[in-house]
Amino acid sequence: MRRSRLIRWIFLLALVAFVILESHAQSEPLAPTVQPLWVRLESSVNSAHPGAEVRAVVLRPFPAGDGRGIPMGSQLMGRSVTEAPKTRTKLQLQFDRVRIGARDFPISARVLDVDNARETVEKDGTIVALQPLRKRPGTVEAVLLAAAYAHPALLVSLETTKYVVREVDRPEVHYPPGVNLSLALTTTPPLAALPELSGSEAPLPPGVAAILNQLPDRTEAKHLSAPSDWINLAFVGSRDELTHAFRQAGWHTAAHLSLESGTRTFLAVAAHHSYQRAPVSTLVVGGREPDLVFQKQNNTFAKRDHIRIWSSGTDWRGRPIWIAAATHDIGIEFSTKARTFSHKVDSNVDDERSKVIFDLRFARQVGSVSYLVRPAVPRESTNGTGDRIRTDGRMALVELIKPQG
Repeated sequence: MRRSRLIRWIFLLALVAFVILESHAQSEPLAPTVQPLWVRLESSVNSAHPGAEVRAVVLRPFPAGDGRGIPMGSQLMGRSVTEAPKTRTKLQLQFDRVRIGARDFPISARVLDVDNARETVEKDGTIVALQPLRKRPGTVEAVLLAAAYAHPALLVSLETTKYVVREVDRPEVHYPPGVNLSLALTTTPPLAALPELSGSEAPLPPGVAAILNQLPDRTEAKHLSAPSDWINLAFVGSRDELTHAFRQAGWHTAAHLSLESGTRTFLAVAAHHSYQRAPVSTLVVGGREPDLVFQKQNNTFAKRDHIRIWSSGTDWRGRPIWIAAATHDIGIEFSTKARTFSHKVDSNVDDERSKVIFDLRFARQVGSVSYLVRPAVPRESTNGTGDRIRTDGRMALVELIKPQG
């Protein structure tokens, strides 16, 4: 009883601390409604090294009509420019060349978003670090340290504390190779013929629709017994092929939610790092927990891509079929439905479906992609914690390649 009361008090105090700290964080601006050019950093970026060369590779074809555009695999090059005002470190990535095949062309682009980053991006493409607080609320930090053990979701508050309270110097902006960016082109891009993608969209094979239509189409939040994320992907391949494909695409397996994984997550955030294997909340299909969970992070616990995968118990062409729910965590908020802190999910879950497919395509792990139309799936709904979900209702069927050797 005493321990229960203590946890409730800690949680209440932590809620207050969370609100205090969130008031100092800059809200994330909305990205302009332009067609993004998706790229992945091939070089590290650090605001402490202004003028350094920046290299990135195009993740998705950028179509410009008539079968032409910027092909996947093209390379962008430029320089970093750092501005260090009194409060926040600012960084610009000035891409000025794109290499298509063996030729270089001039180009101009600004950053729209840095995937899963704690930093914000201004309208002109400037990446802005978090702002240090003038006063260090040591008591608040101590409360968060205690509360994090009782409630892992409060780690985002702890992380904010570490960044905006404990740093004596201005936080730098640093991204290693592998971080994804979306760019807006500010000049007419050079165009080349877009080759057909390996694993391009294909008609749904005969007979497979009947199999997929008999499979579950939605997950359930285990501790709430409430409908949650929609199943939006299916894979054809073995367990080993799935694991290999996601590892090649830069995704990490998530640890099972336990005291050990929670402690590791806590220590990682407290030490100013992300934890690539941080656990996810438990969703079930038919009462079963996921067989596989993969995720991608950058530099914050609050934002990540993740996918939960279940064996369907069926096969096609002699290979197992797996069903999956992919969503994108974009922040942490208090859920009145769940009465606790939880990750907030990007409402457009079709974007995450596309992200998974393009990541696997870029890693050359996709044999074919086709789509099952599901008229019964509503276009708008809510998940287990009350987040709004929008979807076209389709399920993507991804047939994985068989690894050689």
